[in-house]
Amino acid sequence: MNQAKHNGILADALKAGQGLVHLHLSIARVTEVAWEGLWEDAHPDRPNDAWEGEDSELMGVWRERAAATIGECHQGWILELDDADEYIQALLAAGADEETTQILANWLKEVRCEAE
Repeated sequence: MNQAKHNGILADALKAGQGLVHLHLSIARVTEVAWEGLWEDAHPDRPNDAWEGEDSELMGVWRERAAATIGECHQGWILELDDADEYIQALLAAGADEETTQILANWLKEVRCEAE
């Protein structure tokens, strides 16, 4: 399994169909947890403000790490898309429902630092 992962075989298989959606939900969750950890390390006095507080420098660090995680999962193609609409179409084609599609599209916009 590890060899398949490193050769991109697993990522290619997941890119087709519902596996893509599950993979991207997993990546999004991992990056959200990473943000919470970064926030708590940088702001120990405000541990519950990870989603309401602002720290643009820390957000830049998070975006770099999120992009690295996406790349490590052989999904860098989503960072190369022209806009969120292309991503939405890929998710819908893979069988994502509207709610999941919107959640993932918003997550990618945040990673790519795009205005909503």
